[in-house]
Amino acid sequence: MPRIVVTILMILLSSQLLADEHKSFRIASQKIKGIELCEKVVAAIVEEQNLKPNFRRFDASARAVRFVNDGQMDGDVCRISGIKKDFPNLLQVEPHVTSFYGAVFVNKNIFKGKAETWDDLKANNLVIRIGHLYSDLATKDFDQKKLVRLIKDEQALDFLELGRAPAAVLILHNALDIIRSNPDKYKNIALANPYLEENEVYFYIHKRHQALHSSMNKSAKMQGESGFRQSIFDAFIKPYQPYISELQSRLP
Repeated sequence: MPRIVVTILMILLSSQLLADEHKSFRIASQKIKGIELCEKVVAAIVEEQNLKPNFRRFDASARAVRFVNDGQMDGDVCRISGIKKDFPNLLQVEPHVTSFYGAVFVNKNIFKGKAETWDDLKANNLVIRIGHLYSDLATKDFDQKKLVRLIKDEQALDFLELGRAPAAVLILHNALDIIRSNPDKYKNIALANPYLEENEVYFYIHKRHQALHSSMNKSAKMQGESGFRQSIFDAFIKPYQPYISELQSRLP
């Protein structure tokens, strides 16, 4: 093959590779249960911009968002609102891409009272998760001596089962996964309120993609109005419904 032909082919191939790389939108994700809820909605938003979503799942949540803020990735798959003050290079796409729920799990033998609101839990010693900002914000006016902050959901559920605390607020699907995997271990735990607090999470993009921001907002709005976002959540939560009902039935 003549050298000139080889050179032309190499140039065309390089151009195609650069074009393909340009079309890829690199999104930081996390290795956590339920992250596919965010990824499916975000993928639809990105694809409507004629871009290819390329997810990279990080072990550490903080590392993922730092990568995006530093410009090493194009977007972060889902975060609660308000992180911009700590990560000023991020733009929040609105509306939210999905929600997760803080739920009230209790020891059925010692919990007394209601669990309809956070205020209902003030009188009890309460277990919350370290690193769950929604719990920190909701309990800032609580008697801090009555709060037990633990690192893992398993620790919180063990506290409840052993009667060391009457109640804990945990992410619904995370705690249910642990309980249904260990049904003989958690016989004293009931579910007082599966939907204490809805926490909306948002897709964030690096500010260098400012030109895409308005269009992505429109796409995110359409995902909500069309029912697509809700259908993704309904399919995810459906397998948990029998366990929600069973744990609720344990209360008098």
